[in-house]
Amino acid sequence: MSVIESEKSCCCEYFEQLWCTSGFRKHSRKTFKLFTVCFIVFAFLLVASLFQKQGEMALTTERPHVELSKLLKGISVFLDVCNQLNISVFLIDPSALSELDGSKLPNVPKNTINSRYQVQTFGALERHFLADDAFHIAKVLKSLKYKQFVSQGVHPQSVTVLPGERVSLNRTQHYFFVRNHVVIQLVVFFERKGYLWYGGLDASLPFSASLRHGVAFGKFPGAFNRFRLQNRYWAPLNKTVQTPENINQFFKDLHVSRFVECDMKAARQFQEKYSKLGKSSKHYGNIAYRADAALYMQRVMRKLQKTIWIADGLLLGWYRQCGLMPHDFDADFGMWAEDYDSTVKEAFEGNPFLQLCIVWGKESDSLQFALWGYKMKVDIFFYYKDQKNNSAWYSSTKENNAGKLKSTVPMFDLCTTEFLDELFLVPCNTLELLELEYGKEWMIPKTDFNYENAKNIENNGIVGQEVRLCQF
Repeated sequence: MSVIESEKSCCCEYFEQLWCTSGFRKHSRKTFKLFTVCFIVFAFLLVASLFQKQGEMALTTERPHVELSKLLKGISVFLDVCNQLNISVFLIDPSALSELDGSKLPNVPKNTINSRYQVQTFGALERHFLADDAFHIAKVLKSLKYKQFVSQGVHPQSVTVLPGERVSLNRTQHYFFVRNHVVIQLVVFFERKGYLWYGGLDASLPFSASLRHGVAFGKFPGAFNRFRLQNRYWAPLNKTVQTPENINQFFKDLHVSRFVECDMKAARQFQEKYSKLGKSSKHYGNIAYRADAALYMQRVMRKLQKTIWIADGLLLGWYRQCGLMPHDFDADFGMWAEDYDSTVKEAFEGNPFLQLCIVWGKESDSLQFALWGYKMKVDIFFYYKDQKNNSAWYSSTKENNAGKLKSTVPMFDLCTTEFLDELFLVPCNTLELLELEYGKEWMIPKTDFNYENAKNIENNGIVGQEVRLCQF
């Protein structure tokens, strides 16, 4: 309790005792004078309290400006050092990119450790960023009273040291330069099979616990498709900085950038146990075509800037075998119905490689596409969000159009993974979804599995609107 609040409390207690006393009117002149003095003191303290609160509000209002000034000064020093040493870095901080782009982009991730720190994040390509570059940056910044912290991890790709023998190398993945509650974060991007990967934060960092929850890069390992850089003028610093060329696409990729690996060790064990799986199937020879179909679909949808993920059999093949199931006969994808527009349909109508053949349902209900190309059927299932039940559902069709089915799954976020040597999206809770669809024994292959027998599926009436554009 403050001094002011204490004084007010004492005065209030005195008044209460005074009014509750039956002989108040018989008090002496001395008591009346004391009452007057106490009233004046109370009024004075009340006014002082109001001024104090206004001062606190002003201090709170001014504090962000002070922190912003410190942050800009720190960024300017960092960029000057990099320019002097001819070290190429690019700005990836979400808030700063949003300001530079000049557009109001939704759901821009915040980048702050907590109320005590201001964080600014830059990136550097590992093949252009040498260990001595970091040493020289740290040396110059140390003279300006910046402290350096590093987060290390294993390089995402091992190297061959002898025929048949590969080793993993340790590499610094994040650098932090800290002074006066200003944090400059430098994220190292590693090249990995045509895409860029960065590691999660090392738990040994002195502030890693709070940092993991407060920064946009480093909570988890992440990955991006390669992006071009562009010079942009940053007015608050009166400097030109490099940024991703397409900031809007960069933000979309950032929201799904959490990288998850398939379990390669488990996949090898599965392959050893079921080495003859699918080789007798008539579909075995089409496995290369299925890879082509999946890659083509992924590239077309990325060109359209649409979010799509692998589903059902493709998802099971990735999670269980780190690849494709040799006995499968189609390719399944998922897409949010709310993301659909006519450009998706137009991209595949009359497409000579992957042609849209059947459209079931409508945009607002039970939409489903069946396409044909690469000697197989490819499905796009459109997922409808049920916010009330924190779930999503999609529609499929029974064989020979005998009826409509509805599959329900818990709501999920999307993560990025490596599949067919490229980046694809998968549900982050893949295991939960596979157990819903295939049961707890999803690890046991069933070459005669019928999707109509999935655990999370139910009849949903007769087939509604259908538009047939070509024949399989």
